[in-house]
Amino acid sequence: MPTLIVLDTNILVSAMIGTGYSHQALAACFKAQAVPLIGANLLAEYEAILYRPERISILS
Repeated sequence: MPTLIVLDTNILVSAMIGTGYSHQALAACFKAQAVPLIGANLLAEYEAILYRPERISILS
C-alpha cells in the first residue's frame, strides 16, 4: 500500500524547483509510491501561492 503524505505549499514549491527530499516526495506521488492528501483548503492555498507573478517566473 502506498504511503499517504501531505505536501504543504512550501514542500510543493521546493519540489518543483529543487532535487532534494521535497522533489523525491513529489516524484513518489507521480510513481504511485505515495498518495498525496489534499483538501479544499490546501488546494486553495496552492492556487493562491503558485499563481503569484513571482512564483510563475521562478517555475517557468
